Amino acid sequence: MCLGIPATPCETSRELESQGDGYSVYCKRGRREAKEDRFSASIELQGDSKKAFFGVFDGHGGAKASEFAAQKLEKNILDELVRIKDETTVKEVVKQGYLKTDAEFSKEDDASGGTCCVTALIQNPNLVVSNAAIAVLF
Repeated sequence: MCLGIPATPCETSRELESQGDGYSVYCKRGRREAKEDRFSASIELQGDSKKAFFGVFDGHGGAKASEFAAQKLEKNILDELVRIKDETTVKEVVKQGYLKTDAEFSKEDDASGGTCCVTALIQNPNLVVSNAAIAVLF
């Protein structure tokens, strides 16, 4: 598993270590030939030092779904935060970001495999931790 900086291609090396401002990354490929897992992390979202996003994406049946989720899920959640200005809970915003990412991946021409996602959105005073699967297509 990986946790760290924005969608870094940790699949290209057996191990990866890196540090960001207030967090660190350690990524190690297991027994498989290719690394299927991905990660993303962003701090100071939208210029706010009290907002951050971290994600771990465990690939299944290849890296396509985990790569897609690592690149798109954060953006989709942030787009929902901007779009919805009413009393919608942050939990609902995160849910909608997941659903949008799943729908977008399902429309990809070469969509295959799947990914289990674990994310944390920090938006003072909220911490929303989520876990879901993105399209598994065989």
